[in-house]
Amino acid sequence: MYVPKKILKFLIDSKLVIWIDPGKVDYHVGSKRPNIIKIKNKLSRLEHIGNSKAARRYVLRFYKAVESFSIASTDYQEMRLIEGDQKFHKVQDIVANRDNFTDSFWYNSLLQDIATNGVAKHKKIYMRDKHDVEMFMSSYVVELIDSLERDGYDMTKGKQCGSALIGADGALHKSGSGDHRFYCARVLGVSPIPVAISGVHEDWFAKNVGSPFNIRGLKAALAEIEKKYS
Repeated sequence: MYVPKKILKFLIDSKLVIWIDPGKVDYHVGSKRPNIIKIKNKLSRLEHIGNSKAARRYVLRFYKAVESFSIASTDYQEMRLIEGDQKFHKVQDIVANRDNFTDSFWYNSLLQDIATNGVAKHKKIYMRDKHDVEMFMSSYVVELIDSLERDGYDMTKGKQCGSALIGADGALHKSGSGDHRFYCARVLGVSPIPVAISGVHEDWFAKNVGSPFNIRGLKAALAEIEKKYS
C-alpha cells in the first residue's frame, strides 16, 4: 500500500515523534529509509550501462519526493539485537570510561583512524591529531553523556531526534539515525526520550490504520505504540 510520506509529515508532523523508554526496544533494523536504500541499490547496479551521476541523482530525488511511509515486507531490513551492535558496545564502553576517556575504545579507534587515514570523522566533525580527538571526546561525547544523565533528553540541543520503524507485529525497532544518543540513554537508564517514526511495515499499517487517508486512525495507532513503550 502506497502511503505518501511527505503528505503525512505535513499533516501530523509532531505526532510522528513519540516518547519512549529506550530500554524496551530490543532490535535495530538498519536504515531509517529502506525504500530509498532499495532504489539506491538498483541505481548502483545500472552504473555499468553508462547512466550519468546526474541522472541517478535526479531519479533518487524523485523517489525521495514520493517516498512511501509504508514499507513492503520484501524491503523491511533484517532485525539485529541492539546488544550485539558494535556501536552499542562502543557507547557502553565510553559511558563506563567517561572519567578516563583515553582508556575507551572510541578514543583509541579515532586515533587509529588518524594514523591510518590521516583523519578521523564523526558526522561533520573532522579530527586530524590527538588534540582534536581529545576535544571531541571531552566537549562532545562526555558532555552528551553528562547532559543526558543530568537533564534527560533535551530537544533544544538538537533539532532532530533518533528514528525508529514499526514492524509487522507492532514492535518498535531502532533505525539508523541518532543511534549514539539513543544508546547513551539506554545505557544510563534515561527515560523517556523521543524517536521519530520514519516508516512502518505494510502489514502493521493495513491492520491498524487501513486507509492512507485515515489520519485519525494513524494518530491513535501511534499513541498506542507510545503507551506500550513508555
